[in-house]
Amino acid sequence: FYEENKPITFSYDFNEWNLSVENQEALSHLKEIAQYITLNNEKQLLLQQQQLQSFAYQLRQMEAQLNAITNQENSIAKVIIESRNAMEALQQFIEFKKSKDSEFMLPIGAGVLIKITQPASDTSLINVGSDILIEKNMSEIIKDLELRIKNLETSIMEFQKQRFALEKQVTIGRNHLSSMMQNQNVTPT
Repeated sequence: FYEENKPITFSYDFNEWNLSVENQEALSHLKEIAQYITLNNEKQLLLQQQQLQSFAYQLRQMEAQLNAITNQENSIAKVIIESRNAMEALQQFIEFKKSKDSEFMLPIGAGVLIKITQPASDTSLINVGSDILIEKNMSEIIKDLELRIKNLETSIMEFQKQRFALEKQVTIGRNHLSSMMQNQNVTPT
């Protein structure tokens, strides 16, 4: 199989080259290849700095994603609170309609109440999305709000799972970045 050109084996202990056959051309070529793959301190430092910058960028991206998830959670929590307040106001209003009282203070939010008298209608309007309002019975609206709150709570739990997993990754990433910086004797900025 290798009668004409037998392979040349070699070893190198970072001091001396040993070839199975004396071949100056092969030795020269091996030394040239070794120069390309050997990292001198300058090349190694540059490579480490590039890795450090790349990792720091990835960490900033994860932190931005974490902030976005936290903002989404906060927005959903506000909608849940708003929906619960609306549900409570509707329930109070239904109780008022059953009573013989002549006036009712309807809370509309931000500490504002509207004084109303016995209305003739048992219906109200609910936003079903895209600023589309539908007139429904108040009991139906309460059921819709309960379903909306349940769906929002499910969404917020999913965001919390994502946030917890991402927080863990960010913590690990920060520790790794700190370790990388200590290995390079770089002070965090």
